[in-house]
Amino acid sequence: MMRPDSSIRGRFIALVISAIIPVFGWSMYQDWQDSELDLNAARSNLKLAASLGAANQDRVSEGARQLLVALATIGSISRDDTASCGQKLGQLRKQFPEYVSLGVVDEFGTIKCDTVNNLGTVSIARHPFYQRAQATGRFLVGEYSNGLLSRQPIVGFAYSLQPDRNARSPVVFAALDLAQLTASLRQVDVPAGARVSVLDRALRVLGTTDPNVQIGTLLPVMPDPDVVAQTARGAATVTDVGDLSTGRIVALAPVRVAGELAFYVAASMERDKVIGPNVESLV
Repeated sequence: MMRPDSSIRGRFIALVISAIIPVFGWSMYQDWQDSELDLNAARSNLKLAASLGAANQDRVSEGARQLLVALATIGSISRDDTASCGQKLGQLRKQFPEYVSLGVVDEFGTIKCDTVNNLGTVSIARHPFYQRAQATGRFLVGEYSNGLLSRQPIVGFAYSLQPDRNARSPVVFAALDLAQLTASLRQVDVPAGARVSVLDRALRVLGTTDPNVQIGTLLPVMPDPDVVAQTARGAATVTDVGDLSTGRIVALAPVRVAGELAFYVAASMERDKVIGPNVESLV
């Protein structure tokens, strides 16, 4: 037979539990709601950071375009004057140290003159970058590569001296030191704990503020191909990648030059850096 005090104790415990459960449930709901608000704010901030980074890289590309357009108008460079061409490029290289090399390639793909003194000895006729420059006949942004002349990681820019798609043309080029891209990213205002990177069209890292990411590799965490394709077609996107608690929020923005996709800028941070305080309150 159940003792009276045991029955009273059981009822008391049940009463306490019934009172605590709604409070605990409400607390969980509030923490979840706070987490969602924090995540949405982080997504917006990262999207803004990626867009600002894209504007920053647009200035880098525009600077390269203006330099090459100016080079194309210099007589000693545009004419078949190898000695004067090399001398003039050498002088300009000192004014623009962010470029590891400047040069001119003839219509057959042979280096006519450059700042590394490989004139007439190097052919880039089969290089995709040169072939694209000939095919488009206008300003072109390349992808990550190890420079044929400088032997260091670069991204190339090219401009046709005779922009006519119906005929082959000499091309003036500039190879940018990738350290310049990383330096330019440090000027971008990003949320605390976020990392920002410049990627080429193949999604290889050209510059980054993340010390754990190697230049020339793919980012460890990226949105799926559909999101990347959406970004390439339009404006910045933001998505959650990986596990809900341990994944990353990744914002991606396109950089367009002369109407064509040149780079991506990715801004990302770990989700647990955003929702960590709210998760801890439940423990």
